[in-house]
Amino acid sequence: MPVDLHIMAKAKLFSDAENSMVLNVLRDTLAKVETYCALGDLDVVIFPTENYTHPEGYRGGFTFSANCLEISVNPKHSLFAKRFEIEFPALILHEVHHCLRYRHVAVWNVGELVVLEGLAMSAESAFGDKPLPKESSMSDEALLQLCRKACETQDDEGFEKTMWVYGR
Repeated sequence: MPVDLHIMAKAKLFSDAENSMVLNVLRDTLAKVETYCALGDLDVVIFPTENYTHPEGYRGGFTFSANCLEISVNPKHSLFAKRFEIEFPALILHEVHHCLRYRHVAVWNVGELVVLEGLAMSAESAFGDKPLPKESSMSDEALLQLCRKACETQDDEGFEKTMWVYGR
């Protein structure tokens, strides 16, 4: 497998057991993904942090190129021990999906971002993950308002991705 795994362990936030668990789940998940498609050259960077995860969870993911994905994990968060082995494979698949898309499309407008995030979230379901609260807690009215805004700005390539992806 031409995938390089990097766990940033200098902060010593992972215990030895947590480090092993992260590596095992990561290797198992990537092997499963490779049964569906070749990953090619890929760096997977995992860094334990208490600061850079989604506010409602213990983890966050970011893909910034066709060959590198970064996942932040807060092992001190109360959900880490309870949800990691269930949710982590889906997050990896979500970010791998973005890497694969980046190999064909590197610049997106708002409409494409909405579609690509939706496809990546759908890919998560292949591993049986349920949506996180941020992905399922919008009221119908808020969702309709966001859809209207997306339709009005769908061709905009100069948009702020953070605002669209994280609602900031």
